[in-house]
Amino acid sequence: MNDLLTFVSRRVHTSGNPPFAGYVRIKGNTIDLIGEGLPDYDEGIMIDVGTQKIVPGFIDLHVHGCAGYDAVLSEEDPIPAMARFLAENGTTAFQPTSGAAPLKLLDRTIERVKAACYSKVAGSRVLGLHMEGPFLNKSKKGAMAEEYIIPASLGLVEKWVTQAQGTISQMTIAPEIPNALEVIRYLVKQGIAVAAGHTDATYEEMHDAFRAGVSVGSHTFNAMRGIHQREPGALGALLTHEGVTCEIVADGHHVHPGSIRLAAACKGDRYLCLVTDGMMATGLGEGEYQLMGRQVRVDSHGTARLHDGTIAGSTATMNQCLKTAVEQARIPFDSALLMATLNPARVAGVDQRKGSLAVGKDADLVVLDDDYRVVWSVAEGVVYKSPEGALES
Repeated sequence: MNDLLTFVSRRVHTSGNPPFAGYVRIKGNTIDLIGEGLPDYDEGIMIDVGTQKIVPGFIDLHVHGCAGYDAVLSEEDPIPAMARFLAENGTTAFQPTSGAAPLKLLDRTIERVKAACYSKVAGSRVLGLHMEGPFLNKSKKGAMAEEYIIPASLGLVEKWVTQAQGTISQMTIAPEIPNALEVIRYLVKQGIAVAAGHTDATYEEMHDAFRAGVSVGSHTFNAMRGIHQREPGALGALLTHEGVTCEIVADGHHVHPGSIRLAAACKGDRYLCLVTDGMMATGLGEGEYQLMGRQVRVDSHGTARLHDGTIAGSTATMNQCLKTAVEQARIPFDSALLMATLNPARVAGVDQRKGSLAVGKDADLVVLDDDYRVVWSVAEGVVYKSPEGALES
């Protein structure tokens, strides 16, 4: 393909700036020119998408699996297939996410994610491993297998961090369990983002966690102590503490649209991230699947549940979460877009190169139609989704 690829649209949304009619030019794996109006050159390939929106590639901080693969359980290395599927569906960077699982499987997952990070596997860029657990509160286990939830151990975390060689990017922990604060302080010193999740922490315990370095709430509202008028709980603390970013699963099933709107009112444009919490059935149909070793039934509406009715991950993609945030929770499009792009880039520490359309940043770009379907998807300059025949000479 020609080295220059230019996308032209009446609606360019860069993340953080008002939309405009203009163009974005990609050279190699970076964005090298952005302008208003029509390009004044004719080099390379020109793609005019009309009124379809040009937006930055989505970033998913919390995804357990997709396309029939699970980040922990799959015998075949799942990361390349996950990266390819996500790139084709508009997610241009992601954190493969583990759960409470046998330690030997967590070790294997660390090795696989490390290999993907160092080899720069094709597709959606692997930002590092999000370890969701295994140091969680059994009373808020959600879909986690209780037998693999274990006490917090600094020694075990030190072993994993050494093994990962800089490729663990986030850990979700219940900060109220014994030894958790010690683990949190260590992780923060290693540059690893720490999230509170699967937690029964009180409001006061959460503030101890914030002082220790917790900066993220994992799938806010779900699997955590809720708000009571005399005890605001983990949820109240996360929603009201300045500088803490809340993940929210905007799949239309995990959280009521009104709750998403409440979170947006509390956290504003900057401190809310849309995540999928996706599991292996994402991209497939209804049927029986597994999540962290437990049987999950996906119904015709795409809702994933354990057989006792507990929600067990989602089957949404990031563009669908964006649609839910805008059309059901009534969050303005450009605000919701920040929650799917620049905000997660900040949490992952990659906002200098990802999360918005800007000259010099990675060429991560998505074109959406009016129903939020992904028409084009480009990750670091490589086209992973395009209309049939669009790039034929």
